[in-house]
Amino acid sequence: MLALGCALTEFPFCSFGSGFMKPSKWLHNKPWLLGLESRCDCSYRGRHFVLEGSFTRTGIAEFDKRCQPDCFSVYGENPRPGEALSAFSAVYPLPLCDKMSRGSAAAHKRLSADTGLLGIGLHRRPALVANSVDRSVLRAWFEDSDWVADPCETLQYKELFRYRFKKGVSSMC
Repeated sequence: MLALGCALTEFPFCSFGSGFMKPSKWLHNKPWLLGLESRCDCSYRGRHFVLEGSFTRTGIAEFDKRCQPDCFSVYGENPRPGEALSAFSAVYPLPLCDKMSRGSAAAHKRLSADTGLLGIGLHRRPALVANSVDRSVLRAWFEDSDWVADPCETLQYKELFRYRFKKGVSSMC
């Protein structure tokens, strides 16, 4: 995938205010995600909150102290005593989600205003925008068509099945 123009972006959650380090690797084709690339440079480097067990009242206070500026600002809620650390850490920090949504919106605006490609290296295949008025308008191949979100937002659905895996892929965690 990398040879075809995709990129690998690595970042820890602590770069976005989390008390967890929780490294993340994303294989993607969105140039605006490249700006998320970072390494841990927080004051708890090497001493992050460990993702084992459950939160205690003391642990909640310590975790809140490690989140910048605080746990509620980073996650939109505070952990409860007895809540599994692994479950709480599965939520993405709000500052990370905010950067992702702003990047996506900015890329959409740029491509809407300028039919050229972004020119950040991920620009191999242009594709036609699904536009009933003018199908000749180009969009970058890595950007989703506007109509892709419509079925997700308007159609009713229910989950029929879910794949479960015995063990996660360690190189991607």
